[in-house]
Amino acid sequence: MNSVHVTAMQAAGGLAPAHAPLQGFWQLVHGPLAHWARHRPDVVALQSEAGTLNFAQLHAEVQKRCQALIARRAPQMVLIDANQSTLQRLVDFLAIIASGRCAAVADPDWQPAVRQRIAGWLPLQPSTHDAAHPLDAFYTGFTSGSTGLPKGFKRHHHSWTESFRVGLQDFGPLVAQRTLAPGRISHSLFLFGAMQGIWYGTGAVMQEKFSAARCLTTLASGATPCLVAVPSQLLLMLQWAEHRHIAPIPEVELITISGARWMRDHTPALRKLFPKARIIEFYGASEASFVAWMEADEASSPQAVGRTFSNVEIDIRPTADPCIAQAGAAHAEDGLIYIRSPMLFMDYVGDAHDPTAVLRDGDWLSVRDMGHIDERGMLCLAGRQSRMIVTQG
Repeated sequence: MNSVHVTAMQAAGGLAPAHAPLQGFWQLVHGPLAHWARHRPDVVALQSEAGTLNFAQLHAEVQKRCQALIARRAPQMVLIDANQSTLQRLVDFLAIIASGRCAAVADPDWQPAVRQRIAGWLPLQPSTHDAAHPLDAFYTGFTSGSTGLPKGFKRHHHSWTESFRVGLQDFGPLVAQRTLAPGRISHSLFLFGAMQGIWYGTGAVMQEKFSAARCLTTLASGATPCLVAVPSQLLLMLQWAEHRHIAPIPEVELITISGARWMRDHTPALRKLFPKARIIEFYGASEASFVAWMEADEASSPQAVGRTFSNVEIDIRPTADPCIAQAGAAHAEDGLIYIRSPMLFMDYVGDAHDPTAVLRDGDWLSVRDMGHIDERGMLCLAGRQSRMIVTQG
């Protein structure tokens, strides 16, 4: 176990972040930044083609921008400028949430009309709330908007800090290492990867624009033992490595895959390229965060997405939806998947969302995915209620 993730796990006394309720600065997504700036000032916190910031530099810049937001009484929700570099957008993100406000992360590809419509959803009145609390909204993300306007979804700090905690608990210390998250932060997976690196005190490497070649070079350097990726990125890396006859990269220790279904027939090739990596795929949703995970090498049915995270409960409920009967359920026990966990989202933002997109029953939430639990305890997906179609993430 190297000193980097030993430090992350031992911070604030023993294994508290992994095995106990979070306290103090661990309860906020940006909270540990000041701690790491004091104890690991020279360690690289964020890096991309646009530049490099160590923890001391990042903390100083975040504090400067945070105080500017408070001084000008910025609104409670602030839309981040999508024209900046990824590095600068991450600094803005941290400054906004450190000021007690909620950062709304725009997509650079939005058309002007879409951006204007979404900006119209945000509050304009000055905020007097200048301190962050665990159950305060800190992040508004947006779906891709493939069926119309993007849907905004709002998260509180606790939903992500609990994700960081349970990731360390369930995946083990491998996850608390420097991470390569080579995607736009408008995709919540890559924003999460960056914030995870800050929270653990190990840092993150981003890409201003995805490049399979640069990813492989970075990974081969040994600087980023962890990789967070979507399947399409991994397939491009495999193709590049095959065409360029790139040697295996044993420096990678952990690969986490999400955002779309991983086609497991590619796992042997991924294992050949990264022979020492633990390869994990996980299932989640913008509204639910982590739900289930599994080792990509594990023998399972194609529909399996894994066993639930240790802080997640699943309840499969029958449905009388006629669309399901017409489509033909894949399994007799398929029903609506309801989830209960401390990682659920708060609510949607704006007027473009479908009010029936999720179902709530007290503490339980369903994103209308259908499925069942098999005899091995694996959650198996059958599709989406009223659509029953698996689409690319």
